[in-house]
Amino acid sequence: MLAVTDESSYSTIAHMIRLCAGTSDGIRPSMMAPSIHALSMDFIDGMAMNGLRVLAFSSVVSEYGNAVRYPVDVVYTPLSEMRSNISYYIKPGDSIRAVVLPELASACWNFCHGAMLEMVYAPKCTHAEQGAFQYCSALSAVFMPACEYVGSYAFQYCSALSAVFMPACTYVGSYAFQSCSALATASLPACTSVGSYAFQGCYALTTVSLPACSYVGNVAFQYCSALTTVSLPVCTSVGDVAFQYCSALATASLPACTSVGDYAFYGCSSLAIVSMPACTSIGSYAFGLCDITNAYFPACESVGSGAFKSCGRLSQFTFSDTLTRLSDSVFYGCGLTELDLPTMESIGGGAFGCCLSLRSVSIPACGTISPYTFGSCAALESVYAPMCRIVDYDAFQMCSSLGKVCLSMCEFVGLYAFSECETLSIAYLPACSYLATSAFYSCHNLVSLYLTNVNSVTTISSNTFNGTPIGGYSAVAGRFGSVFVPESLYSSFMTARYWSSIRTRIVSMTSSEIETLEF
Repeated sequence: MLAVTDESSYSTIAHMIRLCAGTSDGIRPSMMAPSIHALSMDFIDGMAMNGLRVLAFSSVVSEYGNAVRYPVDVVYTPLSEMRSNISYYIKPGDSIRAVVLPELASACWNFCHGAMLEMVYAPKCTHAEQGAFQYCSALSAVFMPACEYVGSYAFQYCSALSAVFMPACTYVGSYAFQSCSALATASLPACTSVGSYAFQGCYALTTVSLPACSYVGNVAFQYCSALTTVSLPVCTSVGDVAFQYCSALATASLPACTSVGDYAFYGCSSLAIVSMPACTSIGSYAFGLCDITNAYFPACESVGSGAFKSCGRLSQFTFSDTLTRLSDSVFYGCGLTELDLPTMESIGGGAFGCCLSLRSVSIPACGTISPYTFGSCAALESVYAPMCRIVDYDAFQMCSSLGKVCLSMCEFVGLYAFSECETLSIAYLPACSYLATSAFYSCHNLVSLYLTNVNSVTTISSNTFNGTPIGGYSAVAGRFGSVFVPESLYSSFMTARYWSSIRTRIVSMTSSEIETLEF
């Protein structure tokens, strides 16, 4: 698509004609500074004499028609006779190759299905209405420098378009350029809003320049797999799935953006740099499967589920201090090595699951560790969570490097919470009143469990300690574990249900001995 901004540029119009006609012949060089009407006539003349059928709507075509010097094939139609049903002029399979609208302010008629249409000349047109050029699969050049509004579906499936330059356009409607598979550049310097699906499936699009755009709609650039850079300096909102699977996108600069929708950049596998210092809300899976190394969102107060899931190189993140809850799977499968969340009160299920490089965790304000929060964190060695009262099921499952657990206020440990923590040898849970089924399943090295501050016998099941030295498993002959309980409850533990079967593992501790314990 060729864009022209100067109406007096005869050479540009000549170039447009050569693009479609494939020749430099047929251009009248004597017209050095033509008017719009003269340009229109010269455009028609040049197109037609090269064998291209032209459809012209103008109040001056009859005047021009009397001056034709070449064998032409021009369909002249005065504006006064123009019908609202454009199918009267263009039908599927029609041979018309160019449309001239020199005086029309709105292309509100439907030119769709003009399969051979290659060029549109409409220098005064301010509106390209809904579906105006839909399915014009050969359309490659459009001259609409005054266009302010591109309606829904206006250029949908124009698979030959290669560039868009509309300096006056302020609005691009839904599906406007969807599946324009040859579109490589889109320059819309005045555009303030991009509708849903506007550029979806523009596989050749490499650059988007939208310096005035404040809103990008849902699915607007999905599957633009060649897009490398996005600059949206004043954009405040990015819709759901807006840039999903833009696999070549490496940089996204949105300094004014406050809201990023669900899946907005999901699958942007090359996206390494994101600048959004004003963002307060990140939707679910917004940056999943990206190449980000540092998630810097200092103003962010809300992060959706899976927001950074499977960002394998992500090693740092920064959010607002007011953020007190992390959603499910938010950093699942990331490259984090250390975790220090001083204000985090609640962490969602799987939030840091499969973070294979995570070595240490400090969550001093967290009251609940949800299911699989740290599951399969194979490098995790230490956990600091002094306020934690609930460790839910699978919370630390398969943390194979976790050697010691110190949760001084924990009251509840769920199913398989520490299962297959192969190096876990010490569990300090002095206030724990409930240990669920298989809570320590296959912890082959668990030799010391401290329940030293409980007020009553801790509830367990028959297989809470299956596969542990406490439960009778011994990887090394003669090595068995111990459960340390208060002296005042020793006899109760010895006779309690399920405890009686491992009574030889129960060890009594006096108050003075308990006071000397250090973890």
